[in-house]
Amino acid sequence: MQVDALELPGGVVADLTDAASEGFPSQRAFLVSADGEWMAYMHPGSHSVRLRNRGGEEIAVDGASGGDVRFSADGRHAAAVAGTNVVLVDLGARTQRRLGSLSGIRWIDWVRTGVVVLHEDDRGGDGLVLTLLPLRGPARTLATPASVTRLTAASRGTRVYWFGGGSAFSIEVARSGGAPRWLGRVDGIVRNAEASPSGDRVALLTDRGVVVLDADGRRTAYRPEHGLHSLWFRPDGSLAWASPSGATVLDGRRAYRLVAPGRDLTAMRAREVIVAAIGSDVVQWDPRSGRTDTLRSYDPATRIVTADAWDGGVVTWTSRTSYVGARPY
Repeated sequence: MQVDALELPGGVVADLTDAASEGFPSQRAFLVSADGEWMAYMHPGSHSVRLRNRGGEEIAVDGASGGDVRFSADGRHAAAVAGTNVVLVDLGARTQRRLGSLSGIRWIDWVRTGVVVLHEDDRGGDGLVLTLLPLRGPARTLATPASVTRLTAASRGTRVYWFGGGSAFSIEVARSGGAPRWLGRVDGIVRNAEASPSGDRVALLTDRGVVVLDADGRRTAYRPEHGLHSLWFRPDGSLAWASPSGATVLDGRRAYRLVAPGRDLTAMRAREVIVAAIGSDVVQWDPRSGRTDTLRSYDPATRIVTADAWDGGVVTWTSRTSYVGARPY
């Protein structure tokens, strides 16, 4: 069987076996807040989401296992899906409250004013609804898209992007009664998408490469790489993506490249520095200085699902094959 764990250098934080559903992005089961003060992870054994700060204190959101969890850009709040409820956690006050209750929640993401939720129509039928649950005030319907394969929102802005039916769309949540904007056709399947913090751009990853759209739909395409798998906007607005051959950071007109010769780069998280899994190592890369440091090494039998910077070091999600009476290979 596969045994997954969330590990700090001092030991295992949690058992993550069966934490993420097949096909879900890993950040639905484990992520670190933008300010680096909190981590969130699914805890299947107790059917909860756990929020853990750097001091080791934990907050449990019960009934949230297998849903979704996101931190606000300012690090003051977390939102988690618990059944039909979106639960808001005030990380400073250590309090929880129901922000809203909606049927068939598919996805959540933060904008500056609250949480955007993609969910099934409460009135029944096959339709989808995009709803804003503001931190203050009543819920508001934003759009009723026919289909959505990927959704992303501006964590420090007020724009939401989604993709479906071979097209890209956006909407400004600050404008009550505003209509969705069609941004044009999209070639290929959108496998990942990320809005810039301000919402002035959205990057999408397809089987044909990386494409960046601005808010008016103007697009820039970058050369395709085999096996593209990670896509992040860093806090400074630069864009990072990765494939088995290495990682790229695009900062204005300048590109920085980390090459992984002879070993596959299998996972990446991006903030001020890049944390990546290359072979059996977790490395930290500073694109501007070019410095690369190995933070932790594992035996070849361990698969690194993902890793992120944490408390001056690294936290790693590992997966191992467990055998009875035999050594792993």
